[in-house]
Amino acid sequence: MTNLIYQIALQSKEMCIDMKGLNPLVATVLIIAISLAAISLTFQVGNPIVDRSEEILLFQDAKNNLQTIDTAIKDVVFQGEGAKRNLRLSTFGGNYRIDDASDKIIFVMDSKSQIYSAGLSNITDGINITGSVGEITMIISYDDVDILDTAAFDGGNWNVIVSNDGYNSVSGKTELSMTVS
Repeated sequence: MTNLIYQIALQSKEMCIDMKGLNPLVATVLIIAISLAAISLTFQVGNPIVDRSEEILLFQDAKNNLQTIDTAIKDVVFQGEGAKRNLRLSTFGGNYRIDDASDKIIFVMDSKSQIYSAGLSNITDGINITGSVGEITMIISYDDVDILDTAAFDGGNWNVIVSNDGYNSVSGKTELSMTVS
């Protein structure tokens, strides 16, 4: 009987020794699982913040580029026939369009974060900014200028040449050529 009790005690002690090796393994697995959950949560919370920041930067970049183009157009119109401006624009994204049919410079960007509320329309610094669901549009319109060319460009480095081709007495507008390369 003593031998039986001794064997049971020995087996119990061996099980405890085996369990001691298992506890650090379980603890390590739990630490890794908790760490992965924390990293995942950080990405889920952080991604919208990063996306919103990128959209705000793109919005500001587009606004600055449109103001640069607008200033060049006004300078060329003021200086008269033959005046020319060569602009070097670095754009981060979105779509720019020079529309000869409506005499407008148009910028459109996607907005997942809706940094400009849908339905909101506002004119700031001569730029008509309109928010719609998932999109922001910025437009500069000209009543006294006839833009003769159509062009489109998006993210990258661009040369925009604005040239005053003279005054059209029939339309009562200054004619401008705009080339993008």
